[in-house]
Amino acid sequence: MLAVNNLSFWYTTARTSTIDRADLKIQDNEIVAIVGPNGSGKTTLGYCLCGIIPHLIKGKMEGDVAVDGRNTKDHPLKDIIRDIGVIFQDPDAQFVTLRVREEIAFGLENIDLPQKEIDARLDSVVDRFGLSDLLDRAPQDLSMGQKQKVALASVMAMRPKILLLDEPASTLDPRGQRKFLDAIREMKDGLTIIMLTHNFDYVRSIADRVIVIHDKTVKFDGAPDLLTRKDVLRLFGVNDGQRNKSNAAPREDALIRIEGLSYKYSRSHKLSLDDVSFAVNKGEVLGIVGPNGSGKSTLLFLMHGLLKPFRGRVLIDGRDVSKIDFPELAVRQGILFQNPNHQIFNPTIKEELSFGLKNLGLGEEEIETRIRQVSDFLNFEDLSRDPHSLSYGQRKLLSLATVLAMNPEVILLDEPELGMDIGFMDKFEKRLLELNRSGKSFVVASHDLDLIEDVSHRVLFLEDGRVAKVGPTQQVMGEVRDYFDR
Repeated sequence: MLAVNNLSFWYTTARTSTIDRADLKIQDNEIVAIVGPNGSGKTTLGYCLCGIIPHLIKGKMEGDVAVDGRNTKDHPLKDIIRDIGVIFQDPDAQFVTLRVREEIAFGLENIDLPQKEIDARLDSVVDRFGLSDLLDRAPQDLSMGQKQKVALASVMAMRPKILLLDEPASTLDPRGQRKFLDAIREMKDGLTIIMLTHNFDYVRSIADRVIVIHDKTVKFDGAPDLLTRKDVLRLFGVNDGQRNKSNAAPREDALIRIEGLSYKYSRSHKLSLDDVSFAVNKGEVLGIVGPNGSGKSTLLFLMHGLLKPFRGRVLIDGRDVSKIDFPELAVRQGILFQNPNHQIFNPTIKEELSFGLKNLGLGEEEIETRIRQVSDFLNFEDLSRDPHSLSYGQRKLLSLATVLAMNPEVILLDEPELGMDIGFMDKFEKRLLELNRSGKSFVVASHDLDLIEDVSHRVLFLEDGRVAKVGPTQQVMGEVRDYFDR
């Protein structure tokens, strides 16, 4: 059993607590979902439950957390976490080896299991999570969804008694999410599962209890079916009324052309993209969908000139993107990475928002105006705060804000929904449509099929690095949903 008694926690750089006088108990063999808006303290609570706070992450902690009767303050981390498997929201944070096979075996080898048992457990999780084609790949070279599968497999091979999952299926495609939920159901007997999530779909389908964290403490603790749709929307500040979901009609002329684009990573024997060609018209929202590892992120990196094509080229208004200087490209096109940790490097939020604007040579007054506009939209209050102390979702918001502040003509968005609560996604969707109606073009790669259907004029479906289908959203999405339902 896990017990939390009057828990409060302050990070060393924070002026206020992240958790405030929280109380809860989690019984053995329960599946519990902990939900709440971005920055509500879910991940911090998770760190407290597994002993990462106070042992690895320092700060001021009041109250108590006990794991099977062991107070986390009084026992070393190795005693607390020996029966707990933890999956972080950012899977890169827990990889320690250079091959997927070695990553899965690493923990098993460190508890001195016989090689025969290691092989049996490895085979079991590889089969369960469909990893046989990835075993000799480097974890760092995989897509985010593939990384999350490897992290899950590595932890499940250890056969923990308690499983703590921070946004466990957020980077998986719809089919992968379904398989993940099936795996959780199969593992339910003899396992306590704690999920930190924004996704009420799996909360309702799998959790025994839901705990709502809001305003830094527990606001609801009960069965999922006791939370109505109105309760959920109110929690995240969403107005359930009708709103304008229409976007602008795109022009007929192409703004971006992709011609015969192919790419292969240096440590791979297979093309990640193979002879991809399409166009993005001026004023268009193009949705890109496909299974994990199909090449969506690679395509966006190539479109932004961050990778050099193996073959083919990317043209913006007829000019090869590889020949456009960065300052000019930054005005024409912006990109939001899937992982915000790859995009944030300044010591304060304000400096992060200012960095690109200063490189454009803008004056202080214009910089302040643009920062104020995106700060109001994204609810940043303390601009002197270290962005690395923000929650994952808040860091994603900051990365998006830096892109919007640059006011580019085209915005490339890689899984914009990752780490975002439904309240922000509602605001984001409205903002995207407003910007599109003002003439902006977007390319949105996402596993959120509802988002793609709501905002896109056309959809491009990638499979195994090739364009399997492209066409108007209404014509393509039925086939896409059928593909993931198989």
